[in-house]
Amino acid sequence: MKATAKWLCVATVLLIAVGSVIGGEWVEDVTAPSQVAELSFERSGKIVEVLVKEGDIVTDGQLIARLDDEAERLQLKQLQAQAEDTIRIDAAEAKFDQAKVDLAEMKELFEAKVATQLEYDHSKLDLKIAELSLEMARFQQEQDKLKFREAEAMLKRMSLLSNMNGRVQEVLLKRGECADSRQQVFRLVKIDPLWIDVPVPTAQAIKLKVVSRKAGGAKKSPLAAESRVEVRLGGMDSPIVAGVVIFKSSEVDAGTDKLIVRVEIPNKDSLAAGLQAWVRFPSLWTE
Repeated sequence: MKATAKWLCVATVLLIAVGSVIGGEWVEDVTAPSQVAELSFERSGKIVEVLVKEGDIVTDGQLIARLDDEAERLQLKQLQAQAEDTIRIDAAEAKFDQAKVDLAEMKELFEAKVATQLEYDHSKLDLKIAELSLEMARFQQEQDKLKFREAEAMLKRMSLLSNMNGRVQEVLLKRGECADSRQQVFRLVKIDPLWIDVPVPTAQAIKLKVVSRKAGGAKKSPLAAESRVEVRLGGMDSPIVAGVVIFKSSEVDAGTDKLIVRVEIPNKDSLAAGLQAWVRFPSLWTE
């Protein structure tokens, strides 16, 4: 009886140990886009251009839609003319130069006792006023330049640019419709690479290494075995795709004693996100 009990105890320990190791097992999960963006205009207005459709590939910074901005463009043109205009400064400089000449002549007349003290003081005051007028003209031009830059920024808010390299998943408003500020207009996704968030027992997850993205990441440095992942997409009979660990959660799920490990895989064939995926970690499997 004691021997039987001993073997039952050993068998129980082995079962627990095997159940806690997932490295040699294919864990089923689903793929997800590596980036999702929900885009909206910063200002309200009528949409006059929608330059992409669902399924189109877009690049970071690409113009994809525009609001009616005719009034803003006219105002920008007016402010640009004011910012570039130098007539006020030229006129103020001419008055300042003339006031200096007048003061020099008045000084000679005053010293020759031909002009009065009052006339001399007025000439000095005219020079000071001319100097202040020149400073004001220069200050006003700087303000006009700032107003022009502000109008440029406001005009840019009438356009909607892609903030990623990806694909247009949804177009929620069309040309001619009105968009409210912050109302979602586009949904973009990036599916190359794909991500898979895999729950891994904590004792195993801590042995996995995250690929460093600094200085070119894995492409320019040797890839640690503890970072390598094997993935099958769409079915267990599909070819193995090589992936890497790019993130581990900093918080353990107390209920399951597992950490989320994020796996990244290339997707040059543009397979849809949401596919069933089977994942295993060779470094744990070979232990």
